[in-house]
Amino acid sequence: MAQPIMLTLSHIDFTYPGTPEPLFEDISVSFPQGWTAVLGDNGIGKSTLAAIATGCLTPDAGSVSPAPVRLVIAVCPQSTDEVPDNLEDFAADWSPEALSVRQALRLDDGWLYRYDTLSGGEAKRVQIACALAKRPDLLVLDEPTNHVDEPTRNAIAAAMGGFRGIGVLISHDADLIDATCGRSLIFERRHVGHRNVTVANVYQGGYTQANAQRRANDERDAGLLRSARREHERLRGAQAERFRQVQHANAARDNGGRRIDPKDHDARGALHLAKATSLDSGASRAYAQLDGRIAAAERKAASLSVAAKRYDGDIWMDAEPSHRAELVRIGPGVVRFGDAAIVADDATLADGRTPGPDGSPDCVGRCSYLHVDGGLWRVSAEGDGCDRAGGIVGVRIPLLSVGPRDHIGLTGPNGLGKSTI
Repeated sequence: MAQPIMLTLSHIDFTYPGTPEPLFEDISVSFPQGWTAVLGDNGIGKSTLAAIATGCLTPDAGSVSPAPVRLVIAVCPQSTDEVPDNLEDFAADWSPEALSVRQALRLDDGWLYRYDTLSGGEAKRVQIACALAKRPDLLVLDEPTNHVDEPTRNAIAAAMGGFRGIGVLISHDADLIDATCGRSLIFERRHVGHRNVTVANVYQGGYTQANAQRRANDERDAGLLRSARREHERLRGAQAERFRQVQHANAARDNGGRRIDPKDHDARGALHLAKATSLDSGASRAYAQLDGRIAAAERKAASLSVAAKRYDGDIWMDAEPSHRAELVRIGPGVVRFGDAAIVADDATLADGRTPGPDGSPDCVGRCSYLHVDGGLWRVSAEGDGCDRAGGIVGVRIPLLSVGPRDHIGLTGPNGLGKSTI
């Protein structure tokens, strides 16, 4: 079929088996061509809605149009542990489109043949490349920039910019959303009447613009609710005053002609009112009308929705540093990729060679290097550039000692060995 210009989810209900309440009810939203960000708290239903849109989950009620089975769909999951199902096909694809994807994501061709050894950022680039290579009608990216460095984030944004289908981006990365998305779907908890419900509202713009509009709407809705409650209280007060007047008038009417003190203005006013009105006259009708107006004000206040209250707080635990002077000591030597084994400076390698005193590549190929500067550990690709062993195979480390009160920052580009360390 021709590429669709809109994916529409109508009146979607969904409840996970075994849970007492629906995750969401009566959610309706459309995804046009281009990128739409899906935002909201963890666990509120973002990934579930995407799974319904892609046909991975069936809703309890509602419909998806066009049906997912009629679309070419690609999903890039949050975890990089999932190897793309078309990895081998993409590795053998040298079409102009595939080359364009490789260039946008700055892929090393060798990455496609050693996926299980890639860093998180490298694996994420390959995942997205394989998803784009399917030329999907609908592409879902779930948190694509978690734990990636700035070059990888820029490459992902560039690749997203070249996609012309329907794109759904589930992310907390405000900068990525602002750079790539023209619409934002925000899942929100709203308080209506006496219960909280999940709603999905669409705003124009990326993260910054959408959140500014959402906050403005929240302030407006809170103001409307305050006004409705004030009107309700005003009418209740007017009703109480009207009731007092009618009761006072009836009492004065029932006075039976007894003389009223000329200075008792309330009694004289009540008598005058009693002569002009009765429970069956205009005062009674006005009182009844107030009942209707109060009921209408109650219904209006109950129908207004406002942002549900949030209860953010801290968790406090009793903890103290270890009494040991040193918790970890490793090195000096080379931490080898793959098995995370440390080749010590005085060790003998399996092939009979020994590591050089400076971690030279004579022993293990070209290495990354870890430099320690106070509490900051920097991993870089410095060295003599030798790659006789076929690329980076380990990280050269000095003697590292970690104490019970140390705070350590570990930094460096993707793929140089931070996770290995």
